[in-house]
Amino acid sequence: MTLNNEKAIIKTLNLGGSIDEIENDQFFSSDEDADDSELLHWKSCTSYIEDLPWFHGDMTRNTSEALLLANGVEGSYLVRNSASDPGSYTVSVRCQSSIKHYSLCRNVQDNTYTFGRGFYDSYNDLIDHFECKPVLTGETGEPVIFRYPYIKDVPEPSSYERVLRHAEEGKEEINYTINIQELTDYHIASKEGYLIKRGALHKNWKKRWFVLHKNILRYYANKDNTNPIRMIDIRHAYIAVETECDNRRCISLVLPFRTFYFHAPTWHDSLSWFDILQWKINYYKKRMNIEREDTVNREARDPESFIRV
Repeated sequence: MTLNNEKAIIKTLNLGGSIDEIENDQFFSSDEDADDSELLHWKSCTSYIEDLPWFHGDMTRNTSEALLLANGVEGSYLVRNSASDPGSYTVSVRCQSSIKHYSLCRNVQDNTYTFGRGFYDSYNDLIDHFECKPVLTGETGEPVIFRYPYIKDVPEPSSYERVLRHAEEGKEEINYTINIQELTDYHIASKEGYLIKRGALHKNWKKRWFVLHKNILRYYANKDNTNPIRMIDIRHAYIAVETECDNRRCISLVLPFRTFYFHAPTWHDSLSWFDILQWKINYYKKRMNIEREDTVNREARDPESFIRV
C-alpha cells in the first residue's frame, strides 16, 4: 500500500471528526461527500498550484467577482495570483450574493501552505483539504463552503448560430472621444459584515450590519432587516482614516456633512474595511476627474455648445 493510499484511508476515517473552534474564527471540513475524481487526478499529475485547472493566473479581484457572480453558483471558487502579496495566492468564493476572498500562502523554502486557520505540509495535503469541501466561518458567523472549483478553460461548442437575414443599419460618423457620462460603472467590488458604529447624537456604540456595493454604503439594525437605517454615497467622501475615538481604535469616514466612526470586532477586519473604502474613494475621485477633463476637452473642441450664464 502506498503512502497516498494510507493517507486517503486515514482521511476517510476522520471525516466524521470533531470541529475545532478557534477564537474569532472556525475552520473545518463539511460532512458532505466530495466528488474527488477531478481533484485526485490533478493531485497525481502535478505539484504546482499554477497547473490546477481552476487557477486563473493574474485575474483581478473585480474580474473574479464578475465571473463568479455571473456564471458561478453557491460555493463556486477559483484560485488566482495575489495582487497585494506577490508569490501568494487568493481564493475567491461565491457566498450568497457576494464574493469573499481568502489568502492562500506558500512557503517557498519548505513548500508548505497556509490557508484560513490551517497549515499544510505539502501540496497533496492542501488538495486533500479541498477534496473535503472546506468551510470557513468568520466574525459574521456565516459559513462559507468551497464546493465547486471553477475551471478556467471551458470547452467551446463547435456549433454557431445560423444566419437567416443580413442587413445594414446605416453608417454614422465615428466619435473617437469617450463621453464619460455614457460609461457604465462596471466596478462591483462589494463587502458586508457587522461593524460597531458610533452614534451621532448620543455618542454610544452600536453593532450594525453594513453592506457596501458600488458607491453606496448601507447599514441596518441587523442582518435580517431589509430597510437600511442610512445610505452613504462614497462618491462624496473625502477620505477614510485609521484613528482613535473614545479610546477605541477605529476607522473614520469623512464626508462634508459628518464624520462616521466604526470598527469591526477584530482590527484585521477593520483594516479590510479601511482598504476597500479608501480604494473606492480613490476610484470615484479619479472617475470624477476624468469627467471634468472630458467636459473641458469637449468645451475646447466646441465652445459654442456651452452656454455661459
